[in-house]
Amino acid sequence: VTASDLTIDESNLTGENEPVRITAETKSPLISAVKTNNIIPDTTWSSHSPNESGTSIISENPQNSTNIAFMGTLVRSGHGQGIVYATGGRTRFGKIAAAVTETESPRTPLQLSIDLLGSQLSQASFCIIALISLVGWLQGKGLLEIFTISISLAVAAIPEGLPIIVTVTLALGVHRMAKHNAIVRKMPSVETLGSVNVVCSDKTGK
Repeated sequence: VTASDLTIDESNLTGENEPVRITAETKSPLISAVKTNNIIPDTTWSSHSPNESGTSIISENPQNSTNIAFMGTLVRSGHGQGIVYATGGRTRFGKIAAAVTETESPRTPLQLSIDLLGSQLSQASFCIIALISLVGWLQGKGLLEIFTISISLAVAAIPEGLPIIVTVTLALGVHRMAKHNAIVRKMPSVETLGSVNVVCSDKTGK
């Protein structure tokens, strides 16, 4: 493992534009662990330290790891040689991608309200259909006629234009924010942003 004036641009991973100087300095007794293939990436981003079994744990926090070059980063200057201890989904980029894919965004209050309204309308429709069907049966009407009336009421009770109106309203909000150089990735977020006065973020916008 060697490094000669090696600096890495980790902005793709950390958002920091300043290059990081990478050295071959061992921050914990990793040499024996490398030889025995006992290097384990620490998913908790803790500092370099051996665990209870004596196996060395490698910190994957880019801000603390000055002897690790992460996948997806760029070499600014120098050169070096190292040992690949993680590939694919075990790399930091792979874990971030998996975390983003598995994370489900919570439903907004507007979406919850629409779901509640749809549920209430469905329950009311079933009650009305049942009542009208009972009245029609008592009046001696045919089953086909009762069924036709029930289906017509069920279709009429569903507000088909409501989802379209909500989508158009949110799209207009996205368009207005785009004029102020604010790009909204998820359209339902516009509802929450409507009550925001100040947005605080770092230089990467996260």
